[in-house]
Amino acid sequence: MNKPSDNTQTLLNNAIRFAEIRLIGEEGEQLGICSSADAQKQADAAGMDLVCISPAANPPVCKIMDYNKFRYQQEKKAKEAKKKQVVIDIKEIKLTIKIADHDLEYKVKHAQEFLEAKKHVKFRVFLSGREMANPGAGIAMLNRVYEMLADIADRDKEPIFEGRFVNMTLLPNKKVKK
Repeated sequence: MNKPSDNTQTLLNNAIRFAEIRLIGEEGEQLGICSSADAQKQADAAGMDLVCISPAANPPVCKIMDYNKFRYQQEKKAKEAKKKQVVIDIKEIKLTIKIADHDLEYKVKHAQEFLEAKKHVKFRVFLSGREMANPGAGIAMLNRVYEMLADIADRDKEPIFEGRFVNMTLLPNKKVKK
């Protein structure tokens, strides 16, 4: 059963050329220390592969197993973990201090739709020119936006002044119904 390895990190069968190795059987039992040639003979007799689990150990640890079945199970576990992974979608809405009330209401309405769809919303107030001297105006704007959305959103943290922007992230309320 000499199969080449897809993974260059894993040593299989005849690629294992250590003088002596610690051998583990199919069921996980310790078979002791032996030469890699003897271990390969035992693996061939069992119809399995000899896989080097820990090449850095002293002596290296090898196990008799069906490598293709092992690799299949690892891939299956990785797919399951990926399925259970939650992807957080963040929508960004940019504002300015001089935004008109109707325009602000329109952007807040979009934010409300995003929050109801269980997406996070990041508001950014852009400060230009002399507005940089008064970042409190941007913070006040974001507090005003939060008051409009307080019934369906929670604030991740207070508005923060970063560079030319004042940022605030809103998270959907746990109680929001679809």
